[in-house]
Amino acid sequence: MRTTQVTTTVYVANDGKTFNSKMECLQYENEILENLKYVTYYQVRFNPDRTEKGYYQATMYVAVYDKCGYNIDILQQYCVNELHMKILGEGVMGYGYMPEFSISKITKEQYESEFCEYPKLFLSTIKIPNYPENIDYKKLWNFK
Repeated sequence: MRTTQVTTTVYVANDGKTFNSKMECLQYENEILENLKYVTYYQVRFNPDRTEKGYYQATMYVAVYDKCGYNIDILQQYCVNELHMKILGEGVMGYGYMPEFSISKITKEQYESEFCEYPKLFLSTIKIPNYPENIDYKKLWNFK
C-alpha cells in the first residue's frame, strides 16, 4: 500500500461556496451572487380572526427579486391581484376597519428556516438556483 498527499486549489465564492475552477467561481459570483443583492424577504400574515382580537391566523413567506427596488410594492400587488386579498376589511366583531394582511421584512435566514403551512413563493423575473420556481410578475401583469 502506498500513501500520497495531494494538494488542490479550491476557489471560494463570497458566500462560502467552493469551486474547483476559478472560471466557475467567478461566473457564480457574477451571475448568482450579483442577483441575490436584489432579493428581499418578507413574511405575509393574513386571514384575521374577526371574533376575538383580530390576530392573523395564517402566514406565508415570500422572496421578491427586483433590480429597481419595488420589492414590497410587487408583493402588495401580488397579494391583491393574485391572492385576492383586500387592503382593508371589516374590523373585529364588525366594529371599524382593519388591514386584511400585514407584510413584514425578514432575513434570508428566517425565510429559509421558517416552516409554514403555505409553500414559499419567489416573485422574480428570473430563475435563481436553490429558490422555489419563480413567479414572473412581469409576464403575469403584462409589463414590458
